[in-house]
Amino acid sequence: MTYDTTDWYDEKINFILTLLFSRGRSPNKAPEVKQAIQYLDELDIAATYFLFSLICEQLPHRAKMLFAGEDYEGKRQTLIEVMRHRIS
Repeated sequence: MTYDTTDWYDEKINFILTLLFSRGRSPNKAPEVKQAIQYLDELDIAATYFLFSLICEQLPHRAKMLFAGEDYEGKRQTLIEVMRHRIS
């Protein structure tokens, strides 16, 4: 028996995490942010919650508590705001 693994979204999740947690600022992050937001929109619910858990692992304690307190849509909006902030 074979299992369909096309919905694992590994590359998309990795792209989003790299954008969120990379230290350097490139001069033109706008296309990367747009791509990351598109990838976030393409994730299914299970992959999105997996992304949320990976993000929580990287956050300092206080930020982790604030992020954990958000509902699903609040977490998505927080991620989008942080990604857009990376442009400025």
